[in-house]
Amino acid sequence: MTNYYIEQNGKILTANTDKKAVQNTLLFMPNSEGLEVKETERPIVLSDDCSEFIWADTAEYLSEELAKAKELKTQEATDKAYSFEEKDALITVNATNLKTRASGTYHIEGNLTNNIKMSAYASTLDDTSVVPWNTKENVNILLNKTACQTLTSLMSQLNAKLWTVDFPTYLAQIDAATTVDEVNAINIEYQNPQEVVDINVPPAEEEPTQEETNANTPA
Repeated sequence: MTNYYIEQNGKILTANTDKKAVQNTLLFMPNSEGLEVKETERPIVLSDDCSEFIWADTAEYLSEELAKAKELKTQEATDKAYSFEEKDALITVNATNLKTRASGTYHIEGNLTNNIKMSAYASTLDDTSVVPWNTKENVNILLNKTACQTLTSLMSQLNAKLWTVDFPTYLAQIDAATTVDEVNAINIEYQNPQEVVDINVPPAEEEPTQEETNANTPA
């Protein structure tokens, strides 16, 4: 229930669930300059002696607010987990630039689609073949069978860690919180691995033709 009230110097002067009633009170209130009608879901009641309005932070109200905060934080943890799985997971690599043949640092998106494609390459390439792969930076790099196997494994590990370690850890923190402030203080941020994986292709390995480049570069 929404409560409308007028407050001055930390003291609630009047309160009502009828906004118009509070507005009318403000119109006839002396020394009302700077005062305004505020609203809150927090309960306001009269003191025991009916001499003043006070905040009614009952155990039931606090419990309901805590439950709401936990529900919102759990949804945030869930939404961010799915976002991480679908587009935010990145693996940092040192790899061979297809165009310049130079080594550089790039990022490979570790989503499920890329994991499936990478797994297919890992199972079909022979030990001397290479394929191009488009990075987060929109640069084509060269991958060989070993690189594909390594990256497939890392992508699977990253996804598994997300759902079996990171996500449950945040849920446990949310569940353990005893106040709304504690819940709101939980920072939901799924981290990418910091290590850089070296997957440079040796110069002696076969390079893809233009036809292979066009065919194998992920959309």
